[in-house]
Amino acid sequence: MAASTYNPSFGTVSGADQSKPGIFAKFAQRFVAQRTAKARQMTAWYLSSYSDEQLAGLGWSAAHIKRLRGVT
Repeated sequence: MAASTYNPSFGTVSGADQSKPGIFAKFAQRFVAQRTAKARQMTAWYLSSYSDEQLAGLGWSAAHIKRLRGVT
């Protein structure tokens, strides 16, 4: 039976700039942002089919309903 030890300092990269996200991190951030925007759009579309009275019954305030309807 063999035993070994692991030195965590061996696997680190000391010269890499840790302040900037890498290409995969940028991709993941953009992907999540795009999916979040799409989900918000779909939710707003679905909720727009509800009447103001139904939304108020669900606990929505008048300000939230105006924002959903695009009234400023």
